[in-house]
This record gives sequence, structure tokens and C-alpha cells, in this order.
Amino acid sequence: MNYNQTVIKIFFGYGLLIFPLFLLIGPLVSEFFLILLIFFAFYSILSEKKTYFFLNKYSLFFLAFYLSTLLSTLVNFYNFDYAKSGILYFRIFLFSFAIWFTLSKYDLLNKKILNFYIIFLSIIVFDSLVQFYTGKNLLGYEVIKSRISSFYGDELILGGFLLRILPIFLVCLIMNNKIGEKKVYILYPILTSLVCVNIYFTGERTSFFSLILFFSIIFF
Repeated sequence: MNYNQTVIKIFFGYGLLIFPLFLLIGPLVSEFFLILLIFFAFYSILSEKKTYFFLNKYSLFFLAFYLSTLLSTLVNFYNFDYAKSGILYFRIFLFSFAIWFTLSKYDLLNKKILNFYIIFLSIIVFDSLVQFYTGKNLLGYEVIKSRISSFYGDELILGGFLLRILPIFLVCLIMNNKIGEKKVYILYPILTSLVCVNIYFTGERTSFFSLILFFSIIFF
């Protein structure tokens, strides 16, 4: 792998895996990286002629679902303003393809990324618990309406954030063969449990019930 390819791998590959950190920094950084990643993935797919990323049953299903939802919104509400969010939903489709291509192109889910998520989640969990029990987090943000927000301050979105991070952390554990080991470090189940507890402490009902649904699907 030459120098340019190494830089691209570090920027897009590892940037993708620390994408939750961009979300914590702010929407501008995360949106900018997201756009760059989509352009990189689509350019690479077209230049390498890997059309199977587009021509498959998953993309066709999503396209049919997207068009039917958008058409239904326009027909029922007769208002383009109601359809704006539906139109922007298409970027999730593009982001999914960008993630799929990037993860398949580079071997990324290694021990370094696992350690990053362990440290990252540990900081978030510790800060959240401090805020829950003392009323303020490490940066001085106070509890709002009996709900913790950690580093998000006035934005009560910590539960949804942790809910999206948890599956990535579990995938890292699986890809590094930590789940199937005979000797499982107690850190992993403790950290996972504390993340779940913090989601409950945030008071976000949707996130908590989504968490229950997530584990129900996994175990049952």
C-alpha cells in the first residue's frame, strides 16, 4: 500500500470508525465528513467497476421503500414541505453504501479501534454517572428536567447517541473474537451494562425501548 492509499485509509477508514466522535463535536464536522465519505465511496465503486454494491436486492428494496414512502407523503399531504425530510432520508441509503464499501475495502475492525471505543465509552459513561449523582458533569453541565445529557449540554440526545454506539462496540468485540473467548474480560459486560443503564438514566423512552428491542432480536 503506497503513501496515498495509506492516507486515504486513515482518513476515510478510521474516520468512519470514529464517526461517533464527530457527532459529539458537532453536526457541521459530521455532515462534512459524511459528504466526503459518500463521494469517495461512489467514485471508488465506479472507477473499480464494483457495480454489485448497487445492483443487489437490498438496494432495490430500499429504493422501492423510499419511493413508495415519498410518494405516499406527497399524495396524502399535498405539501412539499412535509416531504422534505423524506427526500433527505435518501442520504441514509448513500451513507449505508459508503460504510459497506469502506469496511469491505479495508481491514479496520482491529484491536486499536476496540480500545478506542472502550476508552470513548468509558469516558461518556463516567461523565454521565457523575452528572446523574452530583447534578453536574465534568464540564459543569447540569441535569435538565431530571435527564442527563453528559457532554451534549442542553441537547437531550445522549440516549440515542449511546444506542447507536453500542452495536458498533459489540461488532468490534465480535470481530476481535472477544465474545467467543473462554476467558471473557469482565470489563466488556460491565461496560455494556453501564451503557444500557445510562440510556435508561437519560429518560429517552424511545431509545430505551429500542434498546430492549435490539437485545430481544439478538437473544431471541
